[in-house]
Amino acid sequence: MDSMKVFDRMLSVLKILFTPYFLLNGLMSLAYVLSKNFEATCRLMYDPQEDCSFDWRDQEVMMFLCFVIIIKNRRWKPNRWTEYLGNVFMLSKGASAIMFLRKGTFLGIGYICLCIVIFLIAPEPSYSGRDNIEYFIGQALEEELAKNRNVVYLVEFYATWSSPCSYFAETFAEISLSYSHEYLKFGKLDVGRYPSAARRYHIDSGVRSKQLPTLILFADGVEKLRRPLPCENEVSWYYRFTKENIIRDFNLNEHYSESQKRLLSELHQDQG
Repeated sequence: MDSMKVFDRMLSVLKILFTPYFLLNGLMSLAYVLSKNFEATCRLMYDPQEDCSFDWRDQEVMMFLCFVIIIKNRRWKPNRWTEYLGNVFMLSKGASAIMFLRKGTFLGIGYICLCIVIFLIAPEPSYSGRDNIEYFIGQALEEELAKNRNVVYLVEFYATWSSPCSYFAETFAEISLSYSHEYLKFGKLDVGRYPSAARRYHIDSGVRSKQLPTLILFADGVEKLRRPLPCENEVSWYYRFTKENIIRDFNLNEHYSESQKRLLSELHQDQG
């Protein structure tokens, strides 16, 4: 039984790795290394008189890349291996662009343009599994909060182009499946599509935003708690969106218990 679970897990990992996003970005991350390791591409792309081995500057960039990957991933603390790999892709492509530019402006610009094309045609796969989440559009969230003030809502404000939001989607779905109740509900609102909602809830939805995703807990129709916490200059404190942190910081166990008690009380009143 355990071996079957391991096999299923490996199969699901392989399915993810063989999606266009991971295949193309993995290839682009290794593009410079591969071009130098195959003599045919090396002679075609670079000076035929040049040695195809890595020079000291190439080695310096690659050593620095390894150092940055270690430091950044310790700081970011990815929740899933796909998030870790996404960070490696981003940093590796940056290092490859630098090394291609060193060999020639045309090569460097061509590589950067190819990265942009791949970003557009092969976006990062979004979560497509089960959830118990209500998706709000326009001002539907305000209407729902006003209509059901006795319901506690935990709402994620996200943008489809944001990698942190994509990484968080599965975690939020799992929490919604575990904690959704009559008086405890989960929702999502795309502030990339509805910038007026971002302004209404004081969330920076720009490309360089550090506030995506933002989780806000609503009770009695008003905001009670949010993560990440805002600080000066419209920036936010770093928050690690793990399942454990969200359950603890938003008191989901307590809210779930209160929701059950309220429903049982209503049932007893109806029977009485």
